[in-house]
Amino acid sequence: MRVLILSLIFISTFDVCAQTVDHWWLPERYSGNRLSAMSLHALPGGMVCITGTDSIHRAPPPMFDVKYEFKDLNAHLIDGAGTLQSHTLHSIGPLESGMNYFAKGGFDFGIGGSFDRDILLATLPWEIGGASVHSGYGIGNMALQHTWNDVLETIREFQDARHPDVLQLKSGGFWLVWEAITVLDPAEIPHRYYEAEIRVARFSENSSFLQSFTLGPGYNPRLVQRTDGTVMVLYRTAGHAHAMDSVGLRLAAITTPGGGDAVLERGIYFEYPFHLDLSPELVVQPTTDNRVVVLFDRLDSITVYSCSANGEVRRSNTTAAGNEERRRYLLTDAEGRMVLLWRQVAGEDITWSPMNDGRIFDTIRSIAGTAGYMEWKAYKGGDGNIKYIAHPVGSDSLLIIPNATASATHMRLLFSPAEFWGALGDWTLDADDVLWVAHRTEQEVDSYRSGIYRVQDLSLSSQDITSLPRSIALQQNYPNPFNPSTTIEFTLPTSRRVTLVVTDLYGREVRRLLDGKVLTPGSHSLQFNAGGLPSGVYFHRLTADDTHTARKMMLMK
Repeated sequence: MRVLILSLIFISTFDVCAQTVDHWWLPERYSGNRLSAMSLHALPGGMVCITGTDSIHRAPPPMFDVKYEFKDLNAHLIDGAGTLQSHTLHSIGPLESGMNYFAKGGFDFGIGGSFDRDILLATLPWEIGGASVHSGYGIGNMALQHTWNDVLETIREFQDARHPDVLQLKSGGFWLVWEAITVLDPAEIPHRYYEAEIRVARFSENSSFLQSFTLGPGYNPRLVQRTDGTVMVLYRTAGHAHAMDSVGLRLAAITTPGGGDAVLERGIYFEYPFHLDLSPELVVQPTTDNRVVVLFDRLDSITVYSCSANGEVRRSNTTAAGNEERRRYLLTDAEGRMVLLWRQVAGEDITWSPMNDGRIFDTIRSIAGTAGYMEWKAYKGGDGNIKYIAHPVGSDSLLIIPNATASATHMRLLFSPAEFWGALGDWTLDADDVLWVAHRTEQEVDSYRSGIYRVQDLSLSSQDITSLPRSIALQQNYPNPFNPSTTIEFTLPTSRRVTLVVTDLYGREVRRLLDGKVLTPGSHSLQFNAGGLPSGVYFHRLTADDTHTARKMMLMK
């Protein structure tokens, strides 16, 4: 009887360096059957992970109906010492939601800064109102909550609210902004189901209420603080078809009323004026020269405004069409320029554009090698460079371009856990260049456990980085001829599902070395021991998604 001895050692050429990896499992009571929401928020002094728990109910055959019950909104805090504390922020369930919990309700929240583990959250459970899907809106009651010495305290509650935002000041105290909702009768006012006005409130360093006032009708408020300390609110001034002349963007100073107020644009047209879930999104960032940069994102285009302290407004000369992902970033690069990053069309390379004095984003550049990475984020690193981090779908790894705005960008492996993490929920890079990764692992059918990684001592330098290969390539094995061991090498430009088999001269498979394993980009090698096989001609055949390639090799004994 011929005995076959097959030895395989799989090696990736990526060097992740000496990383310090910590891991926390969230308490089981917060995991439930499925985590339908998971988001990480890096704050000075710690990290907060927001999760939502729900349960799943499957009807027996032949119906096979699936219903979810959305129950709790939770916050999980980890401080610098690694202490984990978990709180249930709201319990509204069980709220039956069918196949999609947004069909009947969900949560909205804003998070403020943290100093010595003190975190502020404006949390809002809501249910959808309106007569149809295309006129629905979320409305609920908001609770301003504060964590202090592992205790969750409700500071103040607000009725009929939505879209909260919190800004904690370095000088102490914080601001809260939200939409105050008035429900209307659509029979009397066609196509209008509610009105909203922008309200702001200020609180002291010890969370005591100081003042509140109304700015006027508006939607989607955002808070920002200029470099001179002025606090400003960005919002849309209207959002209904009957008042198109008043639809616009406004940036209002609230600490120095009348100083720096600016109407960024009037008469903005919405393609879907009634479908408020598709309403434009707003991003606002301060610049080092005391300006405020505003990004106005409308599914089909992006427009950018720059507003100086004296109210001078500049509008971008071009719009970026086809931002289907709704993922875009305004960041300052190592040269002090404000940079916009986005994907122009899903599936294409990520693009970026610098804001130069007098010329706002009129130059568009591409980040080569990023096509196909649908899950990606951008951050400002401690070295001043913009970091591009991508998660190849189906892979247990994160990849990084340490300098996304360099003329020649290079991608490499950033982090891959020792064990498969299950499903990636979220990740973020904090101000100290520490990577946080939230994930959920299915322990049994419809039962999940969730955890958080903290990865320190990352190699984020843009120096001495080897470029990723531009194409799939299967190298000739070496040595060749061989007896009985040989090395098989191949390269991947992006994460791919790989199958590698060895066949005889007639194409009959004699060994399957890889069977649909998802591998990260880069160079990979296999040590193949063919002890027990007869001498002769063989082929090693590589299949990477829809690409096929093969090489001939000779076994001589």
